[in-house]
Parts: sequence; C-alpha cells; structure tokens
Amino acid sequence: MLGRRGGTGVADAYYAKAPFRNGLLARGFHVVSRLRKHAVGWDAPAPPPPGTRGRKPRYGRTWTLASLLTAETPRRARLTRYGQLTAVVFVVRDVWRRDVTQTGRVVVLAGATEPRRLVSTDLVLSALQIHESSGARCALALTLRDLTHHVGLGDSQGTTTLAILRFVPLAWLALCLWRLTLLEHLGAGWRHVTSSRVSLPEAPLSFQRVRRALRAWATRQIILANATPGADVEKIARDHEPLLQMLV
Repeated sequence: MLGRRGGTGVADAYYAKAPFRNGLLARGFHVVSRLRKHAVGWDAPAPPPPGTRGRKPRYGRTWTLASLLTAETPRRARLTRYGQLTAVVFVVRDVWRRDVTQTGRVVVLAGATEPRRLVSTDLVLSALQIHESSGARCALALTLRDLTHHVGLGDSQGTTTLAILRFVPLAWLALCLWRLTLLEHLGAGWRHVTSSRVSLPEAPLSFQRVRRALRAWATRQIILANATPGADVEKIARDHEPLLQMLV
C-alpha cells in the first residue's frame, strides 16, 4: 500500500505519535486516529506586535484536548452508528501537536463516562466524517477479532511486518474457505437460532451466528440422548428452552 501515494488510514491511539504520522504524511497519506486521555495541543501562535524583537513563538495557547468539550460551545448533530441514527455532542478545533509537521483537526465527543478524542491530519474532513471513519475502524477490528477467535489462528496483535504479512492472508483464506463450506447449509434448520442478547442484525454467514447454532444443536443432542424411548421429544425441547437461551 505504501508504494502508492494518497489515501487515508485509520488507527487507534497507539499510532497517534509524531514519527508514525510524519512518515505517512511524507508519503502523501493522511491518518485518522484516537488520542490518549491526556493528549494536549496548541493553537497557532498569534502574530507578534509590530517592532517586537526576538524569536517568534512556536506555539500559542496550550489545550488539554479533553477540556475543549467544556471550554467551547459544543455542537450537536445526528449520524448513523451501527445502523441506528444517534445524536452526538462534539467540538472541533485545528491544533498543533508536539513534533507533528502540520496541524491536525481534533474532534472531542461527549461519551458516557469520558470524552472521546479523535484527530485527523486531513483538514478537508468534517468532524462527522472523522467520527464515521473512526467507527469504521472499530467495525473492522471487531470483525478481525471475531475471525481470529473462531478460526483459531492465534493472536492478531502482530508487531512485525513479517507477522502481519503472514497472518492477514491466512486469516482471510480461512474465512473464505469456511464461508464456501457454509453456503451449502444456508437453509438448514439447525442454523435458525435466535438470542435475546443479540440486538444488532447479523449476516447470514456470521461466525457468531453459526457458533450459537452449533452450540444449541449439540446441547439438544446431549439432552435428547438421555430421553427414555417413546418420550415426547418436543416437550423435552420446550422444557429446556430457557437453558438453550442461556447458552446461545
């Protein structure tokens, strides 16, 4: 990917450091990421009064970025998150960050327990576009975690280029093979299992959905294997439905 120029990457707070950002900016890339809890930023310095001698200040006012939510008048907007229209409260400000070669657009959003802090090196993006880009990263991260957990390819937290180049193709190859196998069973009765704990819609080939269906099927086989000959199988299944709901 780095052989081409242009594009925007989305990362977590670990990659908000200056060396990573400056390296991508030098290659024509932009970055959207979260910021750490105590991240700070600086306004551009005010022009010195005429006739003032000495070195021009590098930075202006210092901000603890989380405090922007109370220091400024927040804006309100609505956007789609996880398929639902959600109201968000936020402030946006372009600031300098230590050792980064250009200003970044910081978006601070009100959260349930503490503000969420996002930053983009692309000043063309609006605050809502930055928020939506960060949300897309979360969805991809959850998908990859789900994939590694159920396919069994180990830890996804690779820190070397070789580990990442090996892990990602293996993970997606396993995903494709698994889904090709599953296509034959789309209409099978054992796959149609509902759970009261699942609020979001699921894809037909979701790993979570298949895992619950297989767990419910295996539990039914264990329960019915101990039934006496001639027993009312349907009544036994109904009586154990609360147990199945707990398992799925």
